[in-house]
Formats: sequence, structure tokens, C-alpha cells
Amino acid sequence: MHLWASKQKNTPGFTIVELLIVVVVIAILAAITIVAYNGIQNRAKSSAAQSAVSQAVKKINLYAVDNGDQYPASLAAAGITNTDNLQYTGGGATFCVTGTAQNISYYQTNANPTLVAGACLGHGGNGTAPITNLVVNPNFASVANFATSTAGGQTSTNSIQPTGGPTNGPYFRRAYTATSTGYAGGVDIITMAVTSAAPGSAFAGSASVRSSKTQSVQLQIQWINSTAGSSGTTNGSPVTLVANTWTRISVDGTAPAGTVSYRIDLDGGAGAVQWANGDTLDYAMIMSTAGSTIYKYADGNSPGWAWTGTANNSTSTGPPL
Repeated sequence: MHLWASKQKNTPGFTIVELLIVVVVIAILAAITIVAYNGIQNRAKSSAAQSAVSQAVKKINLYAVDNGDQYPASLAAAGITNTDNLQYTGGGATFCVTGTAQNISYYQTNANPTLVAGACLGHGGNGTAPITNLVVNPNFASVANFATSTAGGQTSTNSIQPTGGPTNGPYFRRAYTATSTGYAGGVDIITMAVTSAAPGSAFAGSASVRSSKTQSVQLQIQWINSTAGSSGTTNGSPVTLVANTWTRISVDGTAPAGTVSYRIDLDGGAGAVQWANGDTLDYAMIMSTAGSTIYKYADGNSPGWAWTGTANNSTSTGPPL
């Protein structure tokens, strides 16, 4: 019997360096594919947004031809059923229409026939929905349309200060100057009628506030019923103001049964101290929006925002800042 010696056969394999090269090549090819795919997607979305605007503008211009060169007040007036995520501002001699496809927007105006990437002033764009500051004259650039403040039986005057306000705005209102010592209550800072404040609707408010002394304050929403009485109150968290320092405070709540409108008040918070003769309370940059989200202050003078009516004397809309 013969005995055969077996020999082990060596099978060559990949080295670590070779495996790393393969992994790198695959990663590069994947990155190229993703970039190319995203580019195709973005071009498709851009094309869709531009097409929606172009089609709308054609109908808007046809409406003007039939109506004395006056543009429609709404897309519906021009016979446009808005199924393309269009936003429109117009009427009379001007218009601006924004079209959005997911996160890409284009717009066109009566003054410029060229489609421009982005959104009209006051519209949301690139996937961001617009919001509305419901406060009329929120920055006090006009002395009209805000409530008279009262505190401790004393009524403030419309003392609008042109300088010395918070960083984002030069104007502020001196809401209260104490003429005696002993009052430790709150001060109404603004009254606003919001007819859409139906029961179950959520609203948020904020304001920049400054006191001449360290003082605890809180914002509150006073819910108003159909007879101008109260249907309830929602209090924000008490905030201790540092003397002579602007502080942003806020409140949000849901309208209870019987509510038809609301107002935002500034009230003495827990631990409020007495006002002394000569103490002052200032406020500025009032904002209120539908929903419970507290947004950074904005008005029609802010980037991307527009007044819905007279500048500094109307509500305003634009993207969240």
C-alpha cells in the first residue's frame, strides 16, 4: 500500500488595501449617483414650480385684458383652481404669484415677466409656509390702533418713543408711569379684535418688555365673548424683569367656549412688587399668531415679509424668521 503525502493548496485572497480600494470606489460611485439623482429631482421640482406660475400668470393677464388692465384680487377670480400650491397677492395694477414644488419656489410679478427663484414678499417659499402677525401696528411706527393702558386707576398716554427700543426695532411705547406708590398689578399692553378666535382655536403672543425696576410680570390672553365680557384667561409663565433690560416674554393658549376675540395683557406675575412713584414700564415688538408656536418677531418691514394693508398699520405676513 502506497501512502500519498497531501499538500495544502494556498488560495490567494484580497488584501486589506484591496478591500479598502473597493469600498472607496463603491462610495464614490454611490455619491455620484446620489448627486445625479438629487439634481434630476431638483430640476423636475423647479420645472413644476415654474410651469405652475407660468400657467397662472397667463390666466391672470387674460383677466386683466378683459377687465380694464386690472388684475384679479384672487386666483379664483381669474378662474384658477389652486391645485399647484400657488400663493397670490394682487388686485388693481399689481400682482405677484409664487409656485412651490416641495422645497423649491419660483415667483413672477406684473413688473417682471421673468421667473425668479424664491417667493413673493409675504409668501412662504421653498417648503416653508407663511405665518401672519395678527397685531396691527406691532412696532409702534404709527400711533394709531392700540389700546390705552390702565393700571391702578391711572391711564397712560400714547407715549411713543422713536429711539431706545429693542435691537430689532427703534420704536417702543411707554405704557405706564407710576404717579404714586402702592400699586402692584398689571398693565394692559394691547387690545386686538380677532374675529376668527373661535372656541378651540389656539393663539400665541409675545412682546419685548422693560421695567425701570426688577419686577415679576407675565403675559396673559384675555378671551372676550360676544358681549365684550371675559370668557376666560390664559396666563403665561411669570418672568422676572431685570431693571432697564429688554426681555422677550410669551404666552399661548386655546380659546374657551364663548370666545369671539381676544386681547393680550401684561400682568404682575407671582412675587410682583409695588410700583413706586416714577417707575416706568415699556413694551415693543408685539406679535401674535394662530397656533401655539412662539415665533421670532417679524412684521411687514422684516426680510421676506409684507404688510397686508397700509404699512405699519395692518397685519403682516411672511416666512418664520
